[in-house]
Amino acid sequence: MQFRKTVIWKDIFAILSQKVSPYKIGTWKAIVHTSKGNVEPLVINNIDIEKDYVNKVTETIILTFLLDKGTYLTSLYPCLENLEVTLYRYPHRDIPTSKIVNYDFKQKFKAIFLHEYNDRPRGTKDEMVSLAGTQLLQPVEVKLQLMNLNVEPLRLKWVTGSLLGYTQEMNLKSIIHSELNKVSLPTGKVIENVTIAKPDNSKPVKNLIIPSGTSLLDYPAWLQDDGMGVYNAGIGTFVTNTKNIQTNKLESNFYVYPTHKSVSGRPTLYLYVAPVYELGYNDKTFSIKGNTLHIVGHIHDGYIENRQGNELQNGVGFRLPSATSYMSKPVNITAAGPVASKENLNYKVATTSRCDGFNLAKRSANMTSANPYKHYSEYVKQVGNYVNFEWQQSDFTRLLPAMPVVLYRLVGNETIKEKGVLTQSTTIIQMKGKGIVDKSGYTETTILRFFVSSVLS
Repeated sequence: MQFRKTVIWKDIFAILSQKVSPYKIGTWKAIVHTSKGNVEPLVINNIDIEKDYVNKVTETIILTFLLDKGTYLTSLYPCLENLEVTLYRYPHRDIPTSKIVNYDFKQKFKAIFLHEYNDRPRGTKDEMVSLAGTQLLQPVEVKLQLMNLNVEPLRLKWVTGSLLGYTQEMNLKSIIHSELNKVSLPTGKVIENVTIAKPDNSKPVKNLIIPSGTSLLDYPAWLQDDGMGVYNAGIGTFVTNTKNIQTNKLESNFYVYPTHKSVSGRPTLYLYVAPVYELGYNDKTFSIKGNTLHIVGHIHDGYIENRQGNELQNGVGFRLPSATSYMSKPVNITAAGPVASKENLNYKVATTSRCDGFNLAKRSANMTSANPYKHYSEYVKQVGNYVNFEWQQSDFTRLLPAMPVVLYRLVGNETIKEKGVLTQSTTIIQMKGKGIVDKSGYTETTILRFFVSSVLS
């Protein structure tokens, strides 16, 4: 069957045939702020952006650019301890002149000089370089790691104290909001929006003591592991600037969410898998409809099948003695003797039976636990697979943690629909032209990594 006669072609064609593309070929520029003044690179070679919503608290950005060696040795290298960078993106047709430029991305970052990748001064020959002779020197490539300015003060924020009789939602909101109100930047509030997904654990905690030395950014993870649990599918904390899908403006956000279960209310990603030959080079790869993004692309490096191996090695469930059940006296004394209910003594979790009948459900290494949410979360990560989806001409600023994902792909003549949750994105921004003169705009490609669970919908 020809692909254009399949069911999903109609949705793909609607994206490819848009009159106006939401993706506009853009040009990037950077200004490096040093104690000796501002430095503008000759050209940005590429920008690598990784957003790991499971293991990190903010994005990792590597900026690579060219700078003439004289400026590098006299203005940038001596100021390594305190560097900041402002990144700008604007449509290619609006190359700055004397008129006002409408930037569709503008953000300032803390910059970390990556010594292992950058040129180091070599003796008196480099020490004698002056700006007057820069035109005689070859440009040098510079790599900087950029950190979100909103994260820098939060890394130094510590919380402690006791909370009595609050639910976990109240525990999260009270601490995070109160601590954020104590921090500000020269430009205003350190965080504009705080979004906390509703916890699965709704029971009040009688007495919760936060140990001294707990970082604000680590506080949600402490609640999950040591504070009676929050979500049954992992927990993530992420601070980032994202584009509001309604207003199209960048906003600073503090997110707390389950890492392996999608959050209701997030914009949904509808992904359509198409053969590479149907896409070619097309700048119309996604459309925005209300609170949804519809994206056409293809599977990157095939499917990552982890579920079968995990089930055989780690089992299809777990058994964990409950520390709280003993207080409720689940053993009844009868004339025939003591009668106990296993359901009241243990947390027991399992998926549907395996076809081969080997249904391993390990006993947890913990003797007992009053926090099943930590163990639920470890288990859920084992019963699913990851998928990598390549999105060309992407817009990384529209991606949020724990976005629901719906994937449509064709297997033979059958359309397969899979639901998952976004766990990571890796974006590569590269210059289209060659050299310093030919600045033909930049291409942006994002690999969306999402988790498809066999037990959570």
